[in-house]
Amino acid sequence: MTTFRPRAIASLSLATLATAALIGTGGAAQAADRTKPETRVISACFSVKTGKIRIVKNVKRCRPGEDHIRWTRGLDRNRGPQGEAGASGPSGSVGATGATGATGAAGATGATGATGAAGATGATGATGGIGPTGPAGPTGATGATGETGATGATGGIGLAGATGPTGPTGPVGPTGAVGPTGPTGADGATGAVGPTGPAGSGAMLSSSSGTTPAVTTTVLGGIGNTATVLPINGTGSVSGVSIAGGTIDATASAIAGLAQPITGDRTLNGIDGYFTNNVAMSLIGTTLTAEVQLWASTTPDNVFTPVPGATCTLAPSLTGILAIGTVLSCTTTGLAIPLVDQTQVILVVRSNVTAGLDSATALSGYWSAGLKLS
Repeated sequence: MTTFRPRAIASLSLATLATAALIGTGGAAQAADRTKPETRVISACFSVKTGKIRIVKNVKRCRPGEDHIRWTRGLDRNRGPQGEAGASGPSGSVGATGATGATGAAGATGATGATGAAGATGATGATGGIGPTGPAGPTGATGATGETGATGATGGIGLAGATGPTGPTGPVGPTGAVGPTGPTGADGATGAVGPTGPAGSGAMLSSSSGTTPAVTTTVLGGIGNTATVLPINGTGSVSGVSIAGGTIDATASAIAGLAQPITGDRTLNGIDGYFTNNVAMSLIGTTLTAEVQLWASTTPDNVFTPVPGATCTLAPSLTGILAIGTVLSCTTTGLAIPLVDQTQVILVVRSNVTAGLDSATALSGYWSAGLKLS
């Protein structure tokens, strides 16, 4: 079994070592005096696992994983077994006392010890007797002046003196606080009506699409583009309005509810426009331009056509990536476009492809506009 293999190897190695030791020392044993056999102890360490053996001077040099063995060389093999111990001999006489050895050299002085703790304070001695009176010392310096005594009581009032002359008039004192407001008086009589004032210089009408986003679209070729209609004053919108052929027919349409008449003969002096989108767009390679335009029905018959020159083009134009909240605006001034009394008008907002690729788009957001009339 593998458990006994290291021991078997060790035994074989030890036997080999013993044989080698006897052969190596054979010649020396023959040369020695056979009447005085030489005895010698041999020490060795051997590996418990492999049986490998090595000679050492002392078994203390054996390493971990090694065991040790000793054997004696030079014993007389022809000698019989040891006999029993003989009886103890009588005790020898006590030897003479040896001479006293020389005194050894004085040792080096030791280091000074640490200072001891302070002793307790001794008891107070008895009070000595009173000594004789010493001579009188010199006169001391004059002391500081004492504090002033308290003021005496006030004497009695003397006789009144003669009245002095009148002094000059003093300065005017500050104005007193305003008193409380008195009660409201009765209403006065109504005055006469004044003359009629001159005619005003103009009016401002404002319009917006309201809280619902308005949508304008473009299609390939532009013929099928749609616009959004706003009133000229107030809030509201109608999207998806066709402007093909350059006319808008409001008959049986919600557009008729947004159309408003011009009161009196007026002149259009300016247009303002504003737009902000609520949907992001990608207009790569395409440019859109937005505009506000005044349309009118002069008959009136619910058929509206653009008013020449009454246009406001918003800036900037739209291209590339359009983020939510992009703002466009415009202002057109210096107009002098006559608008006849009772003419029905609407505002039309739209977008057009003005550069790049002609593509279908849908611009969604909030519109507002203003008209300056005189």
